[in-house]
Amino acid sequence: MSLLERGIGRPDMPLTVTDSIVLKVAAQRLTARLGAEEVRDKDLLEARRVHRIDWAQYEAARIR
Repeated sequence: MSLLERGIGRPDMPLTVTDSIVLKVAAQRLTARLGAEEVRDKDLLEARRVHRIDWAQYEAARIR
């Protein structure tokens, strides 16, 4: 990673500019797919499972 790239967000867990762009594009694509009812229940359940694991890891790291 370039030393000139800055992070946004919390100082202990920053997002790079590239990370924030990727998240924005992913959110836009998901919103479009949800609106067109192209997302399967199986995919939503898997996303929830992964989110819960990631959220627990985030909370654990934040407490340190």
